[in-house]
Amino acid sequence: MGMHVPFGNLKLRHRGILSLVFLVVLGGLVFGGGGYLGLFASVETFRAEVGPSVFVGVEQVGTYRKIHRVLHSEAEPALERQHIDLAGAKSAALVFHRLEKVKPEQRRCLVGIVADGESVQAVEPPLQCTVIPAREVVVARLSAHKSIAAFKAYRRIRDEYGRWLTDNGYRWGAPALEIYLSDGQVEFQVPIVRIGDQR
Repeated sequence: MGMHVPFGNLKLRHRGILSLVFLVVLGGLVFGGGGYLGLFASVETFRAEVGPSVFVGVEQVGTYRKIHRVLHSEAEPALERQHIDLAGAKSAALVFHRLEKVKPEQRRCLVGIVADGESVQAVEPPLQCTVIPAREVVVARLSAHKSIAAFKAYRRIRDEYGRWLTDNGYRWGAPALEIYLSDGQVEFQVPIVRIGDQR
């Protein structure tokens, strides 16, 4: 005669198995998806002297979350139409405002390409050309989805260098430069300026 298993115990056992399966799937999504997006990517930071460089792009006003849509839908077609081809150019955004200082709808940036040098390019609207002078920056570099990379990079820069700036007579400058490298890495350059310097 077979062993009798109460129906209630069977339901509890099924519920426990389903819960375990759910947790395994959820863990896979979080860790697998997080790994794919770069949620757990390490951030390399260092100080450097960079520039000068030339930036050609279109103006974007509003939340910085639109940068990549503007890059592909507006900046790249405009660059192609005007046959702008800078040697060694990389896709980039020149960000004029610190996030905590300006409301999202008022944030301004240029979206396009950046290259070494300081030769001003003859462009027509909607393109603009600006030269970024040589400057000292804090660099953060990581491999992550662009939406996560900015959050991780700016937080790491602030956490690692905020106290250093205060102790060494520096302040944060502007504009910041975001460079989208072909290997999937994103590089963030935030200028630092000696206190008293008007840049």
